[in-house]
Amino acid sequence: MATGELKGTLLPARRLRSQEESGGELQEEDDEERQIEELEREVKEMAQKILDFRSIIPERLGDALSTRLAALRPNFPPVNESLVYQADTKLPANGGDERQLEKLKLFREKTINSIAAAPLLLKRVNESLEKLNKIDSCNLNIHPAFKWKNK
Repeated sequence: MATGELKGTLLPARRLRSQEESGGELQEEDDEERQIEELEREVKEMAQKILDFRSIIPERLGDALSTRLAALRPNFPPVNESLVYQADTKLPANGGDERQLEKLKLFREKTINSIAAAPLLLKRVNESLEKLNKIDSCNLNIHPAFKWKNK
C-alpha cells in the first residue's frame, strides 16, 4: 500500500510540473504575441510617419530652395521707370480672373526688372571672363579638372 500511495502522490506532482511547464509555455507564447503586436504597431506608426514625411518634405524643400534663391539674388539698384517700356496695362475685364490678373502683373514686374538688370549682369559676366583670361595668360599649372575641354 505504501508503494501505491507513493505512486498516487508522485503522479499528481509530475502532472503539476507538466502543467506548470505547459503554463510557462503558454505565458511565453503570450509574451511573444504581445511583443509581435507591439512591433506591428510600431511598424504601422513608422509607415504613417513615412507617408507624412513624403507629403511634407517636398513642400519644405521647395520653400527652402525659394528662400535660398531669394537670398542669393543680387541686389540691383532700383529701376528707373521712365526708361522702362510700359506696356498697355489695360486688361480684359470680362474673362480675367483676379488671381490670374495678379499673376500677370507679377510676371510683368519680374520681366521688367530682369530686363533692367540685364546690362549689369552682362557687365559682371564680361568682368568674370576678363579675369579668367588674365589667369589663363599667366601660364600657371592648373589641374586638368579645371581646364576647358576643347572639342
